[in-house]
Amino acid sequence: MITSKIFFFSEGVVRDAISNTISAYNIIEEYHSPGFPFFIQKCFIFCLLHRDSEDPNPENVQIILKNNDTLLHTISNIKVDFSGSKRNRIVAYIDGMVIPQPGTLNAILQINEKNIAEYKIDVSPIVKPKNHIIEANGSGKENKD
Repeated sequence: MITSKIFFFSEGVVRDAISNTISAYNIIEEYHSPGFPFFIQKCFIFCLLHRDSEDPNPENVQIILKNNDTLLHTISNIKVDFSGSKRNRIVAYIDGMVIPQPGTLNAILQINEKNIAEYKIDVSPIVKPKNHIIEANGSGKENKD
């Protein structure tokens, strides 16, 4: 049976060409916005799949993105070839997405219309944005306006 060992959103995912290792930075756990709808400029979705040795390569692999019950985007026809290995990675890049309302941003990985993995991000409004003043010496000081 094919399972997901890791599934998350992040600001960036990088694959080292020499070592073939993955690094991710700024894993996204929540979004806060002073208004809705708001725009996410870019994000990555990373998934590490694992299979039993007798499992064939999966077909009909897709990632579905929803804001609450509203379908935002579907990444279809993802080709997954384990090439004899027990592990495979999916790295998907989303170049801009509008989140219409507060609630939950949900990513669902499906194989043959069966949910394999799910990642939920809390999306909430900010009552008043915080302002920060960065001084010349590099220390941060919060403006209490």
